[in-house]
Amino acid sequence: MEQDVNKNSARVFLCGILAAALLLVTIFFEPQAIFSNTAIYSDDYAMHFLQCLTVKKYLTLFHSCWAYDPFFLAGLPNGTLGNADNKAWEIFYTVMAPLLGEGLGFKAYVLLFFLLYPLFLYNAMRNFGFPRTTGLTAAALGILFFHLSLCINMVAWGMISYVFVCYFSLYVLSVFWRLLESPSWWRGLQLAGCFSIMVMMHILAVVHLFIPMLILYLHAARRLRLGAQVMLFAALCTGIVVNSFWLVPVIEFIHDKTTRPENYEFTLQIKNVLEPLKVYVLQRRSTDHCAPILNNTFFETVLLLFGGAGLYRWRTERRRAFLRAFAAGSLFIFAVAYYGSHTAFFSPLQPERYTIPLSLLLLVPASFAFFHAVRILLRTFSRRALLFGSALVFVVIFQPIIRPFGIFYKYKLYRLQTETPQEIKTLISMLRETTTRDGRILIEDSESVGKQREAFYGGHFPAIFPEFLKREYLCGPRPLYPVKHSYASFTNGVLFERDIASYSRAELEEMFALFNVKWIVSWSDRAQEFFSRFPDYITQMGTVDKFTLYIVNRNPSFFIKGSGIISSDYNRIELREVTPEDGEIVISYHWMKKLRAVPSGTIERVFLGGDPVGFIKVKNPPKDFAIINTY
Repeated sequence: MEQDVNKNSARVFLCGILAAALLLVTIFFEPQAIFSNTAIYSDDYAMHFLQCLTVKKYLTLFHSCWAYDPFFLAGLPNGTLGNADNKAWEIFYTVMAPLLGEGLGFKAYVLLFFLLYPLFLYNAMRNFGFPRTTGLTAAALGILFFHLSLCINMVAWGMISYVFVCYFSLYVLSVFWRLLESPSWWRGLQLAGCFSIMVMMHILAVVHLFIPMLILYLHAARRLRLGAQVMLFAALCTGIVVNSFWLVPVIEFIHDKTTRPENYEFTLQIKNVLEPLKVYVLQRRSTDHCAPILNNTFFETVLLLFGGAGLYRWRTERRRAFLRAFAAGSLFIFAVAYYGSHTAFFSPLQPERYTIPLSLLLLVPASFAFFHAVRILLRTFSRRALLFGSALVFVVIFQPIIRPFGIFYKYKLYRLQTETPQEIKTLISMLRETTTRDGRILIEDSESVGKQREAFYGGHFPAIFPEFLKREYLCGPRPLYPVKHSYASFTNGVLFERDIASYSRAELEEMFALFNVKWIVSWSDRAQEFFSRFPDYITQMGTVDKFTLYIVNRNPSFFIKGSGIISSDYNRIELREVTPEDGEIVISYHWMKKLRAVPSGTIERVFLGGDPVGFIKVKNPPKDFAIINTY
């Protein structure tokens, strides 16, 4: 029986670890911004804020997590495919925003992660049957790993849901193991709840746990009674049923998803077949995700070494279930992380992200081995030897482990943006004064690719333009959105999936009429040079910093065929004083299979202008009617 600290001592140590984790929140936030009622706008956070705002509206108005959204991309089923990895955040926001305010309600999910992630590791180790000291070791190592790995970059980019679920998935795995070892209905309910939340947080968590769970189950299957088997099956079914509110729409609209390389190749891909040698021997990644001085993988190498030592110790102690589950799970995730970019299936999932669950799986045996190594050293060597050894360790770890924390604070490399830039406010004010709902605003969006940063001051601000100003925009909710509807967008000089310079004036006029473009916001030199060729058709109205606002000299109309008056909102397009042509009308909104005309009219799909989604055609329309989403 291993000697362990008592409960009270463990609580004191754990409180100290949590205090350190919470103090390090100031790497990301100015102290006064932590509890301010302001959202986060850096990188993908702006898009996630939009998703939280809209899903709250959808749930309140339509009791659904998605709706037909006319404000982006000429209409799309928003809340189905593009944000299938943030449903827990959206539900959390819907509950918390009325209590905390829109900004803090959004930010609270991020703060919750910083509070919980050390606890996930501590409690996971306890569920696995390890002593409190090993759990405390895991919690401390987990904090270091977060700040010295890809985790910190992904949180800065707005991919916090994935990091959150990576830590949480270890806890879910431990709950699964505990149910296998000592079945009870309470543990069955606990697994059902945790599994449901995990899938709601991020669907890719299933990839992390599939192999370890399968091996642990096979190891225990022969001795499991029928009641335990029923509980496991019930937990799986509960997870599916609880998440059906968003899984069903994903399945229904999966045909709208795109897997073009430009949608995912720009980030988190590992093409170098020797990357594991660079990471674990040279201790650098091929890609600098932040400052070059922070590109070191020393701590991941430490986890690999101690993880291997822990697996070996499990082998000698005949802990076969843990050995097989964590070894096989780590090997599988290793293959996905470092070689998934060479496969058609895994490359769209941005395989480099899987280096996080790989190291977290290794952290379990690493914590076990690390604590035992420290205990042996303390028992074996004299105080003088330990003092010298501690000094030597400090010298070794100063550059790769200690110094980065000073760099974080000195240069504020990961400080999140919690205020809207003045330039964005000025741009919105100009759009408010110069545009109407009669036509669409074509926004030239941007993506961070390599050294090129987002044009919108470090965030995907076009995602929340409809919240700032109710207009219809040809953009977003983020650039390179992985749905067919993104054809109706303009990103980095690429307009309707063609280089803008390739358009003739006649082609441009045809496409602008098709999508009812009346105003343009552009930032790139090549786009602005192109628009300057047609001063009688595209007239400059003003500038805000790098952005130029244009008006297109055409009479705006959302009718491609026929005429009338149109107004739109979520799940509803109102048409009045309709005059059909040849008994039908065609409007500049994307078709969707669940749209219906009320009180009468037959909706069909018509393909125009190369758009892969198609537009809404209504046969035999009445003078006044509405097109609604019938779900």
